[in-house]
Amino acid sequence: LNDFQEARTLFIKAISQDPKLALAYIYKSFTNEPPKEFAEDLNNAKANLEGVSDYEKLYYDMAATYLNSDWNKRLEVAQQIATKYPDVARAQIDLGVTYDGGNQSAKARECYQKAVEINPKWAGGYAALLNSYIFSDPKDFKKAEENGLKVVELAPTSSGAEIALGDCYRAQNNLEKARDAYGKAITINPNVSEPYYKKGHANTFLGNYDEARQNYTEGANHDENKFNASQFISNTY
Repeated sequence: LNDFQEARTLFIKAISQDPKLALAYIYKSFTNEPPKEFAEDLNNAKANLEGVSDYEKLYYDMAATYLNSDWNKRLEVAQQIATKYPDVARAQIDLGVTYDGGNQSAKARECYQKAVEINPKWAGGYAALLNSYIFSDPKDFKKAEENGLKVVELAPTSSGAEIALGDCYRAQNNLEKARDAYGKAITINPNVSEPYYKKGHANTFLGNYDEARQNYTEGANHDENKFNASQFISNTY
């Protein structure tokens, strides 16, 4: 659902409750953290693989390929996971993300669509399609919006879902709708920085510079890194 800050907080809580939970370290490593911390998390996961399920071992193997940028190995493991767990929608998402990493967006979208077919009540498949149509060529912002609306429908209390929908609108240069979606994301969860920053971007493009600076300042109150807000505010001048 693109709720990376909230996800990171929950993975840290899981680790505090069970420091030997290998999968928690692996999942935490994918929540936008510095490379050094990423490597430390995978080392902690590796140290706690004894007795875990085959899925966890394979998931570690897949994650570890990011340490040496071995895309071919990553694809091999992702295909293994998808084959071993054919009824698990998440396995298709991971395979699709791997294809996307190799600039094979058509194959990636086939995986994402398969995830939707496996579990049409899960927002993850639609969210993956949304991101693919926004960021991967050939882009299709209208299809991204269609999937974004489905994500919001399935996850109405997700701040990240509203942020993603806002990104769809911003990609189409529909800045008022984008601003409103980011504003709704803030209402749902006022304790993360991203929706404030993105609302600030929409206001900046709309020429509402005072409002944008206020958005950026509010975002900084929920961000450990104050550099982002300073840079965004400077751009308004």
